[in-house]
Amino acid sequence: PDLERRVSATLGVPVRLQLSQILVNQGGGQRAALERAQATAATTAQDERLARADMAARLALVANVPVEAVTVDPVSRIASARAEPGRSLVDMMQSEARLREDSPGWTVRILPPAGPLPDLPVPADGLTEADAPALDAMAWALTGHGTNSARVTPRRLTREPLARAIARGQAVAAALESRGILVEIAPPSAADAGLERDSGLDAARSVRIEALAPAAPAPVPEQAAERPVAAG
Repeated sequence: PDLERRVSATLGVPVRLQLSQILVNQGGGQRAALERAQATAATTAQDERLARADMAARLALVANVPVEAVTVDPVSRIASARAEPGRSLVDMMQSEARLREDSPGWTVRILPPAGPLPDLPVPADGLTEADAPALDAMAWALTGHGTNSARVTPRRLTREPLARAIARGQAVAAALESRGILVEIAPPSAADAGLERDSGLDAARSVRIEALAPAAPAPVPEQAAERPVAAG
């Protein structure tokens, strides 16, 4: 501070001094250690670049998108891409799981294609264990759309009792709710004779699932205060 005041008085302007230490004439051991540290840092940076490029290339292949469409966060080690249409939701979900298993230390996310979800066919005899992958994929896709809420609308077949179509929607709603999705059930939509004719009853006997805005979690009720038990 005394030196700063004297220099300031001499120059006539405020001066703030800052000293920096520079090492010169380092010994051979210090110089070699510094060079090794620099080489290690360069190698680590190169390895990180290669790892990011490899992850981006593999995710692009799985999601069927250009490498430029893959987002890679090297700090959090998160890689994500929104898949292009053309593959089933089950295939996308399973591909994400396999890539995640093959990429320890990375969080891998394949987001479903933008736009409406495909209709979910329901067998004539109702849902069975064979339908679990399709239901899992629907819940996965809703999560990928950033929501935990959906509307379920069953499609009624021609001359089908209304109660049967309603039961179909309720079964799908229950299955999604068991997978953590909050479901709103809509009345059955009208029969589509053209779809029944062109795609068959197995395709027409389906449920439309629409992503809704995320629902806030239900508030946890406060526990009632315990009352003391009166003696006597």
